[in-house]
Amino acid sequence: MSLTEPDESAITPSPAKKRRNAIGRIHKLAGIVAALWLAVIGATGFLLNQKDWRWIWQTTVPESLLPKKTLETAAEMEVAFYRIDPGDPSRRIAAGRRGAWLSDDAGNSWRNALFSGLPPGESPQVFSIVANSGSDWNDLWLATDDGIWMSINRAVSFERLAMPGVFVSSLAQGSTPDELIGVADRSSVFTLDKRSLVVKWVNLSRPSSDQLPDSVSVSRFVSDLHHGRGIVTGIVSTLMSDIAGIALILLPITGVLFWLLSSKWKKNRSNPVNDERHLTAMRRFRMGHGAIMGIVATIPILYLSVTGVMMGHREEILEWMTSNRIAYKWLTPAYGLSDWNMEIYSVAGYPGEAGKFSLGVRSGFYTTADNGATWEREKIPGPSSFFVWTTRRMGGDLFIGAMGGPNLQKLNGGEWKIVKGAGHMPTDVFTGLKSERVWKSHRGFLAESGKKRGEYEKFETGRPTPAGVSVYYLITNIHSGLVFHSQWKWVNDFFAVLAVILCVTGLGAVSRMLGVSVLHPTVHRG
Repeated sequence: MSLTEPDESAITPSPAKKRRNAIGRIHKLAGIVAALWLAVIGATGFLLNQKDWRWIWQTTVPESLLPKKTLETAAEMEVAFYRIDPGDPSRRIAAGRRGAWLSDDAGNSWRNALFSGLPPGESPQVFSIVANSGSDWNDLWLATDDGIWMSINRAVSFERLAMPGVFVSSLAQGSTPDELIGVADRSSVFTLDKRSLVVKWVNLSRPSSDQLPDSVSVSRFVSDLHHGRGIVTGIVSTLMSDIAGIALILLPITGVLFWLLSSKWKKNRSNPVNDERHLTAMRRFRMGHGAIMGIVATIPILYLSVTGVMMGHREEILEWMTSNRIAYKWLTPAYGLSDWNMEIYSVAGYPGEAGKFSLGVRSGFYTTADNGATWEREKIPGPSSFFVWTTRRMGGDLFIGAMGGPNLQKLNGGEWKIVKGAGHMPTDVFTGLKSERVWKSHRGFLAESGKKRGEYEKFETGRPTPAGVSVYYLITNIHSGLVFHSQWKWVNDFFAVLAVILCVTGLGAVSRMLGVSVLHPTVHRG
């Protein structure tokens, strides 16, 4: 006696079986059509989730591979931070994900900054520039993906100062001239004594519930879900998106292989022993494809597909997404700030006020006066909750660059005022040639107009133009399809629908497979 499949050819299929067969055919057809592009979406999505990897920004591709609009964006964003030496305005430093550059001729020409111990031309990613408060650049400090670096020769070269190997995502002047305050991995706050180089980690309590905003915009929620930070705080949300990306690579591959191998096996059925081996192998293959990868990744694939469609049509529905808000009681745990893990995007110190600092997070601007024991969310103009992307202190003035809300300034400890015209998601604010405040954003360098207060105009200055374009932009453009056509979003919509169909039909098949394998084995002895 040997294991064989039941002879169903002589049995009239029941209506339920006909429906199951129809669903199976839909699943197979959708998988064959969508396999290649879903694998591409999965691979590029996974890589975009790892956007802090240095090679993604510092490996370059030819400009000819990207559309003009992307090249313009990339050119504006190569430089995230910019400083002009107050003692010698012809001397300037620019920095960003691709490294740091120095100019001695007012920005007309640039050279790579030197980092001691690294090969010439090699640089860490830079996330903050902190200059001393004097009249010239006696000292400069850089927050990088490889600790804190310092220059004592006016940016000619940088030496590693402290915290090698630590991803320092933000850095600012602390409460005394000898103190720096910073953020590691967007999660932990520390202070660094410039003289002794002693690092002290700050114990951060969570804000009380009455300090949380009452709502979040649909736009913020959709963006957070799609970018791997909308389920819970910390790395778990990112891991869920990573799993979905890996599954979108493996599920199409294993699905197509299952179809091809099963078709080949059915055509070459001869030896009962081989049939039994093939049948066992195919069941294990199917279990791995559906029961393991499919079940684990279904939920993130579903919400990434839906939010992907919404992100692709963001321009058309932006007004609706920003004007409609979701009450906190309906939101996921990610918005409860149960901890600060992967939540802190910027920090600001308060000179002369020990234990006081502010943190910019996705839900606002939080200030503590007791070294992190208690918190108060700043009551600032605009929505009750928006992403504080950048924080910058300049003397007694404090500046906020926001995403999903207005940019703001508090001058000499006064009231928060909205800054109009400074651009979306600014990365820096610095002092210009006439002591004016200059904002660096996606729109370039914008300085407050001397003609009318509150208006901003282009700040003309030279900037470095490194060769090539970061591979990050190529990955982004492949993911969105813009590398192929400006309206590729409609093609992505089609594949998003197929992904949903595959999840729904696949779950049905998996539930039946698990139920049959446990309760009613389909393998019978003849």
